[in-house]
Amino acid sequence: MAATIPLTLDVRTTSRTIVESQPILQGVDETVVYDITTTTWGTPVGVPTLKVYDITGGRRVDVTGDVTTGACSAALAVISTSPIADLTKDKLYRVEVQFVVTPSTYEFYFEIQAEL
Repeated sequence: MAATIPLTLDVRTTSRTIVESQPILQGVDETVVYDITTTTWGTPVGVPTLKVYDITGGRRVDVTGDVTTGACSAALAVISTSPIADLTKDKLYRVEVQFVVTPSTYEFYFEIQAEL
């Protein structure tokens, strides 16, 4: 079973990132679903999309298929990521989530540092 961690988008600035300190630490043996509140932008319609990139050492490698299962979901103004797991120790990941609040498309991101 995945743990669920609530996160808050930073609406005080034009930033598209979360308020909580980053990177978020996640153990390599953990499976986590992140819940992000989108109240400022409104209620998402449809299914949000998620991409996970390994950004260790300045690279940008799409590892979505290796570290996620299933799809994101949205209920009212909360987006839940698909479960994120199977991370590699000492790697830095960037999680990008894109969603629609008619008629606009928005995207936010956060970083995860994998640790033992």
